[in-house]
Amino acid sequence: MWRGRIKMAKLFVIGLALVVASTGVVAARQPTEVERRYTPAYDACMTHGDAGQGVTVAMRDCNDAELVRQDSALNVAYRQAMARRAPAQQAELRKQERLWIAHRDKICAPEVDGGTAALLNSDGCYLDETIRRTIWLEKLR
Repeated sequence: MWRGRIKMAKLFVIGLALVVASTGVVAARQPTEVERRYTPAYDACMTHGDAGQGVTVAMRDCNDAELVRQDSALNVAYRQAMARRAPAQQAELRKQERLWIAHRDKICAPEVDGGTAALLNSDGCYLDETIRRTIWLEKLR
């Protein structure tokens, strides 16, 4: 009797999975704090024109423009964090910022033989790390 119920339950789960897969109904993943910081201009750039068609050069142009915007936000957060600190603390934050830049540049460097995908991955790394650092600086008290 239990075997029959287990078999029916398995068939139900399999059937439900097939229905969900065929209808494309999947629980939407919530964007991360970093993803929420990407600008509407970036989203528009990446979904339209050549970038929307997957043209690497156009996608990199979108990434470059977004990095300018995100770097500007980072600079504002850094200046505000510096303004809240005494001179000794400013020197320490400046040192930490320089170390962070070196670390970011190291981890975000494109793979040597990675092709154009490596360049896009590198761009994404620079964007994400810049946003993460902005968030970190904004939370400094």
